[in-house]
Amino acid sequence: MIGQNNFKDERRTMKTIAIITARGGSKRIPRKNIKDFLGKPIIAYSIEAALESGVFDEVMVSTDDEEIADIARKYGAKVPFMRSEATSNDFASTDEVIAEVIDRYSEQGKDFDALCCIYPTAPFITGRRLKEAVSLLEEHESVTPVTQFSYPPQRGFIIENGVLRRKYPEFATARSQDLEKLYHDSGQFYACRVDAFLRDRTTDVDDMAPVILSDDEVQDIDTMDDWRIAEEKYRRLKAKSESGHREKTEMYDDKALKTPYYRIDECALNADIAMLKEALSKNWSNSNCSYSVKTNSLPWLLTHFKNNGFYAEVVSKEEYDLSIRLGFDSDKIIYNGPIKDRSVFESVLLAGGVLNMDSSYEPKWLKELAEKWPEKVFNIGIRVNYNLSELNPDEVLADDEGSRFGYCYENGELEKVINKIKTINNVNIAGLHLHSSTKTRSVGAYRTLSKVAVIVAKEFDLDLKYIDMGGGYYGGVPGKPTFKDYIPAMAEELSKFFDKDKTTLIVEPGVSMVSSSFSFVTSVVDTKDIRGKRYVIIDGSRVNLNPQVTRRWYPHKFELLEDSNRQNGVLDKQEICGSTCMEYDRLFEAEGEQELVTGDRVIFTNAGGYTVSLTPLFIHYFPAVYVKKQDGTLFTARAPWNNDEYIMKNFFE
Repeated sequence: MIGQNNFKDERRTMKTIAIITARGGSKRIPRKNIKDFLGKPIIAYSIEAALESGVFDEVMVSTDDEEIADIARKYGAKVPFMRSEATSNDFASTDEVIAEVIDRYSEQGKDFDALCCIYPTAPFITGRRLKEAVSLLEEHESVTPVTQFSYPPQRGFIIENGVLRRKYPEFATARSQDLEKLYHDSGQFYACRVDAFLRDRTTDVDDMAPVILSDDEVQDIDTMDDWRIAEEKYRRLKAKSESGHREKTEMYDDKALKTPYYRIDECALNADIAMLKEALSKNWSNSNCSYSVKTNSLPWLLTHFKNNGFYAEVVSKEEYDLSIRLGFDSDKIIYNGPIKDRSVFESVLLAGGVLNMDSSYEPKWLKELAEKWPEKVFNIGIRVNYNLSELNPDEVLADDEGSRFGYCYENGELEKVINKIKTINNVNIAGLHLHSSTKTRSVGAYRTLSKVAVIVAKEFDLDLKYIDMGGGYYGGVPGKPTFKDYIPAMAEELSKFFDKDKTTLIVEPGVSMVSSSFSFVTSVVDTKDIRGKRYVIIDGSRVNLNPQVTRRWYPHKFELLEDSNRQNGVLDKQEICGSTCMEYDRLFEAEGEQELVTGDRVIFTNAGGYTVSLTPLFIHYFPAVYVKKQDGTLFTARAPWNNDEYIMKNFFE
């Protein structure tokens, strides 16, 4: 199989669109394209496979049906325009639908080099197969997935006047193994270069390559009997896949793993999740946990939070796309940040997700979106910038000049944006976003922010559906507050004005969720003495733990080799240094510790926040990430990077 990474460099720039064709007028199975298939609309499988493949610049749905369009957006596809009447009837061909989409995009100044038409009722489609198909366009004009006939068609019969006749009598006595293999269209997708399609107005061109599928990957769905067969087939395929994964598991053993690597303790992670949920349940049960993706965007971690009921809090198009690919529903997204992408802005609002405005241009986008969809009601949030020092003079802000984010309360900018939004008929101010960084991260800071929410809601007569308190909480640090302290303080202040049953409390933890469960495991690779000072060199680096180079101390512990030859016993001082050739790569000074020798391990604890996501590709590439599962088994969440990954999407002459 040819994978995406085998593209020649000149093909890497190929712009590709996925066109999912889904009209509303299904006859044999009513509303077939959005009918529930094992827990979600069947079209969702096609959308998710296209997004998962990572080979498309645009994933869109061509439809004439508003309900299908809404569902498509919810699962991450775009619906930039509705299908015309001419291509919405029973007689319109797939090629005519493709041509209309390509022409409409071209009118908007968007042209593509390749297309992939995907059917909406293809739950067995995978991102891997789509990658394979698109990569074949490097050498061919068109690609069609096919599967071999389960029985040789050369042995087929026809019926004439009630009598069976062999269609191909010349093959009557031929052995099956001697018959030519014949294949049929799988009915899942067609990939084609756009220039070839425009030339012939069809994907069925002469230079057509196959993607050969197994029988397990193919099922026509034309009747309800077909539907039931497809569901049972899908269940068996999924069970087989999960069984195969279980057979490959092994027990977690730190000593067997090559350093450096990040380690996730799933038990500790689940304990932190449980503590947060318990604190909310006791103090404000109408609540929503949303994980801050930027803190640590490891796909395994995001999926774990999704499976525990968390929303994804994103601040970029890339984070939004990643979350959608990993299975977050569009209405389970919280979109924050001072810089927003317009397409994501619209997708989140149309899907019913949470969006907190934080810029001068968003009110204009909102007004235009509301005018475009007058029948819809949009709920919007506003980020508040309030001088906390006025209410809490002892609080130390993250910056001496205060925060630069949100709409300023003191100079009237907050009032202006509130009044502007109130003039839009089909828009509600549904929430306030109160995130504000402080150096102390104290319980008092969050109590003050809760007071600000009350002040703003009262002053501007806001009937709010939610209060979003943001993130910035301590987590896993001995002697510092936990959610058992933060949540009751916030609830006490908020409940003085807001009804717990009507107003949802949103929290967006990041570091506090991934701190205590993460470690960074390194080994001593060398020691040297220079002018009376002992330097200990490890195979990890300061950039793996504190890429911004702002700290001089890192929580840690030592694991010493048994029966090693230590000449000096306990040493007064040993400077622990990283693996790079930069002088600043010095982590901390160990005082009064056993002499460290090659093979000893230095394990840095509380290593989950802004480490994996900020580590640069500097001298050494990304380390592995291993998970110690609750049952004691090992899961590789990320293999260590090498030059194969580094060279991806790089070009050279």
